[in-house]
Amino acid sequence: MQIIMSRKGIDSSSQRGGRPNVLYQDKFYPIPVPKVGTGIRYDDLTFTDGLSYLALMKDLDISSFDECDLNPFFPHRFSPHISRKWPGLMGQAGVPNDFLKRHGVRPRDLFLFFGWFERVILKNGHFRYAKDSEYPTGIHVIYGFMQVGRIVEVGEELSEPWMANHPQYIHRHSYKPPNTLYISRKILDFAPLLPGMGLFHFHKDLILTKPGQPRSIWRLPACLYKSNKDAEFLKSARWTKDGNNYYLVNANVRAQEIVIARPGEKTLDWAKMLVRKFGRR
Repeated sequence: MQIIMSRKGIDSSSQRGGRPNVLYQDKFYPIPVPKVGTGIRYDDLTFTDGLSYLALMKDLDISSFDECDLNPFFPHRFSPHISRKWPGLMGQAGVPNDFLKRHGVRPRDLFLFFGWFERVILKNGHFRYAKDSEYPTGIHVIYGFMQVGRIVEVGEELSEPWMANHPQYIHRHSYKPPNTLYISRKILDFAPLLPGMGLFHFHKDLILTKPGQPRSIWRLPACLYKSNKDAEFLKSARWTKDGNNYYLVNANVRAQEIVIARPGEKTLDWAKMLVRKFGRR
């Protein structure tokens, strides 16, 4: 089993929202990135108490867009008229997908989704980011998981009926090859009480950022230091020991995917522990 740390959600780029994703009442709300032509509008996505994602984004001064890309797609997160009968999945194309293909990502591999988040509070009827002196630039945090069940290559032929209204099939000519949908298992093979894809309940153990540091300074378990030789975008970083069981690493990379090809038993145990303890049913 390989572990893929996959950066998803809006980020500091103005084309991708320019602001952090939302952590509200200890629940993760990753904001889908903008994309024209999907037919999925922020105004149709419910945040909480009937409030739309678009209204939330206006309160938080996130760059305003109309349509978005539900990628990764968490099937239990949105209402049936949004879910369109898609299975849980993550789509990838072009250079990032070339990277996944080169590393031979296959069924049973485990994706851990991470992104830039800040806590949000409701104040005087409006949502606001709540600055945290412990994390002055927000946090990089692992917020979701997916175990690969099967892999579908997107081509001219419609290989499965539900793909007919998926953006990566509808607009397949605008995606650079290879164009692939990674479909989740229905349940995890190492934790059969959990779905094959889902969001985490927030816990401090999911935070990658070291307290008091910029969000790109990660404090990682020592087992990941031993596995980093196979993590292409971390192996060249400078690792500094921080106590007996942790290392600091500057993870200021723009890579979407970090593949730990040979994670070792302790790293696998770490990843599975996070899913078992904090995965939402």
